Amino acid sequence: MMRLKHILGPSIYKNEARILRALRSPRFHGFIFLNGALMMLLNPSPTIAAAPLHLVVAIWGFGSALFVPVYCMWEFVFLRLWLRPGRTDVPEILIMCLTLAVLVPLVIGFAAMIGVWITDPYEIAGVIVFTLLMLQGSSYITLRFVDRLLFPELYLSTPDGKDPKTAIERPIFIQGTTIPLVQVEMIVARDHQTEVIARAETQISRLRFGDLVAELPVESGFQIHRSIWVSRDLAVRVVRDGRRAFVEVSPGRRLPVARERLREFEHWLRVQPTLRKSRAA
Repeated sequence: MMRLKHILGPSIYKNEARILRALRSPRFHGFIFLNGALMMLLNPSPTIAAAPLHLVVAIWGFGSALFVPVYCMWEFVFLRLWLRPGRTDVPEILIMCLTLAVLVPLVIGFAAMIGVWITDPYEIAGVIVFTLLMLQGSSYITLRFVDRLLFPELYLSTPDGKDPKTAIERPIFIQGTTIPLVQVEMIVARDHQTEVIARAETQISRLRFGDLVAELPVESGFQIHRSIWVSRDLAVRVVRDGRRAFVEVSPGRRLPVARERLREFEHWLRVQPTLRKSRAA
């Protein structure tokens, strides 16, 4: 996982699943088109401004449509290469500049195809600087505020989001899947595969069960059996029968806590801020 960091401070964590989520999100694409519309209204290019309105819309719309895939492509590149030397913080402005390096010739070429010729190098430079400044402002707002509005499920550790004290400060995905940790209910070892069971879907992770569980935050859940991990929201649904403890995963369905893990599980429960939500029978 890498951290995408703005020059003014705000940052968010990124991994493969996080990038794919943005690439496929209609909300994120819509937000980028809103940015494109604002830049079109503030258009600094005299050549584009002199063109018919439908051509102006086509040019800025073309650039906006390409922005997300090109930007995500560079995020993938940095995710694969930047972390190899042990670096985790990626300057957002570097990815933005590389994105513009790809977009500018494509947009200028598209404009020429539809009859709008931008040939003055000073005008091109002005458009690049203007676009970079606008995108940097938009990036700051996105990292600081908008990301939580676009993807609220990545930041709230409870399905209803009613307990702000349990908010996760960074988006975490289950490795090898595109499922946010906050949606996961159980992780189960199935032969040579690891099954990740969420509220609305089930996916198979390419990681081994032990390796996957080892990467999860301690407070996010508990491994009640050598092949079963349950989320915190399920783990605190404790039903006791004498010295034995069970986790009630659904009405009438219980999973026993392994005997060798019971003492550790009891300690884990005591330190959980959501212990008040547990049930004892």
